[in-house]
Amino acid sequence: SHLLEHMAFKGGVNRESGQLANSIEQVGGSLNAATGFDHTVYMIDLPASHWQTGLDILHKLGFEQEIDEQELELEKQVVLSELERNQDNPKRLLFETLQGMVWKGSSYERPIIGRKDTVAAISSQDIQKYIQRLYLPQCMVLVICGDVDVREVADHVEQAFGRNRGAKMQTPPGPLSFDPSPAGPDVTVVETSWGKAYISLGWHIPDLNAPEAAGLEILAYVLGGDRTSRLFNMFQYELGLVDDIAASAVLLERSGLFTVQIQMDIEKCEEMWPKLLEELCGPGPLSLTDEEIERAKVNIEDGVFQSRETLSGLTNKLGSFLFFEKSLRAEERYLSQLRRTQAQELQDLRDRFLKIESMHVAALVPAGADLKAAVFEQSSQKACTEGSGETCARAAGAKSRDVRIQELGSGCRIVLIPDSTLPYTAIDLSWPGGDLLVSPDRQGLTALVSGTLMRGTESLSAQEIQAYLSNRAASLDAHAGRDQFSLTAKFPIRFSQDMLGLLEEVISAPAFAEQEQYKALMEQMAHIQHRVDQPMGLLSREVFPFLFRDHAYRYYHLGQLDGLNELTGKNVPGFWEAQTAQPWTLSVCGMFDEQRIFELGRSLSRQVSNPSFDWSSPPKWSRQKRLELVKPDCKQTHILVVFPVPALGQGANPEISLLAKVLAGQGGLLFTELREKKGLGYAVSPMIWRTPLTGFLGFYIGTSPQTEDASLEGFEGVVQLLRQEKLSQETLERAKNLMQVEYHRGKQSLMSRSSEASDLLTYGLPHDFQQSLIQRAAELTAHDLARVCREYLVWNQAYTIVVKPEKGGEGM
Repeated sequence: SHLLEHMAFKGGVNRESGQLANSIEQVGGSLNAATGFDHTVYMIDLPASHWQTGLDILHKLGFEQEIDEQELELEKQVVLSELERNQDNPKRLLFETLQGMVWKGSSYERPIIGRKDTVAAISSQDIQKYIQRLYLPQCMVLVICGDVDVREVADHVEQAFGRNRGAKMQTPPGPLSFDPSPAGPDVTVVETSWGKAYISLGWHIPDLNAPEAAGLEILAYVLGGDRTSRLFNMFQYELGLVDDIAASAVLLERSGLFTVQIQMDIEKCEEMWPKLLEELCGPGPLSLTDEEIERAKVNIEDGVFQSRETLSGLTNKLGSFLFFEKSLRAEERYLSQLRRTQAQELQDLRDRFLKIESMHVAALVPAGADLKAAVFEQSSQKACTEGSGETCARAAGAKSRDVRIQELGSGCRIVLIPDSTLPYTAIDLSWPGGDLLVSPDRQGLTALVSGTLMRGTESLSAQEIQAYLSNRAASLDAHAGRDQFSLTAKFPIRFSQDMLGLLEEVISAPAFAEQEQYKALMEQMAHIQHRVDQPMGLLSREVFPFLFRDHAYRYYHLGQLDGLNELTGKNVPGFWEAQTAQPWTLSVCGMFDEQRIFELGRSLSRQVSNPSFDWSSPPKWSRQKRLELVKPDCKQTHILVVFPVPALGQGANPEISLLAKVLAGQGGLLFTELREKKGLGYAVSPMIWRTPLTGFLGFYIGTSPQTEDASLEGFEGVVQLLRQEKLSQETLERAKNLMQVEYHRGKQSLMSRSSEASDLLTYGLPHDFQQSLIQRAAELTAHDLARVCREYLVWNQAYTIVVKPEKGGEGM
């Protein structure tokens, strides 16, 4: 199924018209696909005026594929590259290990992507037979959301898809059965080169249509759904035994999986394990409070509700309910079931399903660690034997999407973006600064402050803040950057008074308690280790220190392990005092109480003592042009080639933005030249990063160690092609449409629009800067892009970063 999904993007039968993805991108749309355990989905998002093009391409994807043997062999290499890439990700590998244990003997035991031997053995005849057997209109759900004429669309669908209707209806197999009295626990321990231990517990649970489904999701949320959960509070916050812990209920068509995932230091495992079993499987009652249960219900319901915010989210939600439950009222039934669930039912579900004897444990541990399967088995067996209305009224008049900017003085401003699509408020409060306010010996301090800021105020503890947010289905987060610091919040409008009060208290009266600083520091260290455990994490961590010198942009944003301990204490409140002294931009999108927003703004403006920020010190670029990083046990080579480009607000911004779209996507030059024509890697894409001080355009590929040189040659070939003024008008129009449509698609959510205005104004740019780039790019020609490429895409001046296996390491 997964390989067929890949082949769909090779173009179908209409070869002379080019790739299908490119046809969609040509009008500014996007084509994507996903293969799950129970179904494959093709998704098209495009302007409503081109709906017929979208439906015709969906028809080709589903029913008119002709598999070319040569292209199939190339695409197999791409899938094998993706497979190798997954093995470099601890959490992916952990899930694959667990699924093979929990669902042994069923189709769910196999990775969706397949295995090396099975992928290699698939022929074009195999795929054609597969299509003929399963890809039938009566087995399909088609969902269309947008501004279309229903009758016109329905007639076209019947004409296009109806002729492929077969005589046989495919009936999905029934639910999986599993041994009600297994002799567990079942344990698998795998040694790896990663510095952290990654552990996952799993239990069989019923499928998504079972009456227990909603209760199991509530139970998972209460135990490990967010930072207010039982497991997080106990094992991360109170005991400090884990870096991260979460629980979830994976509900599939024929079965389900209740899982708890843990990241931790290996030496703490033996202390943690019996405590965890006692909490999950012990004989004592859960003693759930009404507050915990209601918090879980509110947040699960909130997730369902907010999926309606975008057309793609609404389409996906409707498609899932129709496909698996055959009814648009399935959501209503699910929410009713969710609301009716009580504490005793959750207790019964835990006692019924979370048993030690039916538990499966997968553990990825550092090589040489003194931790064997017996540690889990013996302790498990031992535990087993021991066994507001006024606010909404004021906001109701906010109907338009017009932007209004109000200057408050001292360099502070408020941006109001009314939108009554949802009864929610989205806020972004941004200051210039971040790492730019930190000396070189304080690298990592801004990240530490963002990690500590939400951990208590003068009147609320960290746990009380998280409970306060969860009870209101609200979010409030701190974000530290290389040149900005921001707070973002989103909440139902009825909680506006509560949330604006909390936001003000977090800014004006953070506790910065020493013990909370220490806990945030431990999380930051764990985050660093987790990143360097993965090739892409290592690459992204080393990019900025390699590219820049004599500037804060070269900092390790999370800091370095050997210097982080010196950052706690007075450094944290000292930075916060300096950061909040800078001028800020408060952007609000959605439905809001304007009077209360301005009260908050006037209060915060009194803290500002530096009414302007200097953006006039650009960084110097490194003299070194190549960096090689060796990652033991890495299966792939990861390459990033970087070209310096002008900063935001400077020359060639429209040209560089349009160039990135020429390169991007499945119809972009990088994909077609390196993957389609040469089969060099699964992942190949451009990367663009710009601030008011500098910027770069990067080419990335994940490839086999044996094709590193060929990949670099492919990148150089793309550069030469761009510099020679050979771009077709069709390619240019595709890129221009992508710029426009992707921008508007990305701005459907309230938070995205709030953050865009706040970020741009903080940078000293107009709030409609991105829209003006799109308008200017629409007038550009192939000559304009070639001129800019000749100036900035100079191959012998590019920077190259390579993460590769040790010499002689395994490739594809």
